[in-house]
Order: sequence, then structure tokens, then C-alpha cells
Amino acid sequence: MPKQPFETKEQRKAFEFYFRLDRPSKSAVARKFKRNISTVNAWAKKFKWDKKIIERNEKTDEILKVRIAEASAEMTERHLKAAKKCVERGLENLEQKALVKPRDAIAAIKVGVDVERITRGEVTERVDTGGSTVTLDDLRGAFKDVMESRKKKIEKEK
Repeated sequence: MPKQPFETKEQRKAFEFYFRLDRPSKSAVARKFKRNISTVNAWAKKFKWDKKIIERNEKTDEILKVRIAEASAEMTERHLKAAKKCVERGLENLEQKALVKPRDAIAAIKVGVDVERITRGEVTERVDTGGSTVTLDDLRGAFKDVMESRKKKIEKEK
């Protein structure tokens, strides 16, 4: 295995300065470290500054991708929990005939379902150009029918 060239503290500092420049410039490094441009060019070649920059940028990109994915997963979990609560509270309000109007409970359910579908990458509305589309009014009507059916069932049990 070939021996790695030894890099002095000054050469490492020069590279770090070069790396942090908005527009990497070996002449700027030469001015900063009071060295001849040919010396800085030799350091850059010997210690493969351009390759190091690419490697660091790739590593940074990978770290950022992981952090973004983690943040996205956390956000998705929060959205799913919130959506679930909306649906649960909407259903509770409908079942308990709470002080909330049925349309408000249904709207909470709709919001919860939509948020969950969006969070999971699903569409929130399906449009069928050859047939009918289910609307919020259709959903309200369906819930109204369910509630009337439950009411009749409860009355029969009494």
C-alpha cells in the first residue's frame, strides 16, 4: 500500500481555508498564507484538494438526505396522529350526539381522512370522468343515513 503523504498543520489550515471559500481560489490561499502560488498548487495536487472537496460535499449531502428523511418521517407521524384524532373526535361527536353539529363532525372526519391520505401519498379525491364522483354532500348523506339507522336500532332495543 502506498504511503500517504504527511500533511503539515499549515497545509491542513490552507486546505480548510480553500474549502470554505465561496469560490475556491488557490491565489487567495497563497495571499492568506503568504506563500507562492506554485507552492499552493503543489499542496493542492499532492493532497488532492479537489478530490477532498468532492468527498466532503458528497458526505455532507448524504448526512443532509438522512436528516431530511428523518424530519419528514417525524412530520408524517405527527400528521397521521393529528388526522387520527380528527377522525376519532368526529366519530365520537356523531355517535354521542354531542353539542357539535353533525356537519362539523363530518367536516372533522373529512379533514382527518384527507390529511391521512395526503400524508400517505394517496389522492384525496377520485374523479371518474365516466361516472359519478363522491362529494362531501354524499358523505354527509351517508353519515346521516348511518346515524338514522343507529337511532332506529337503539329505539328498537328499548
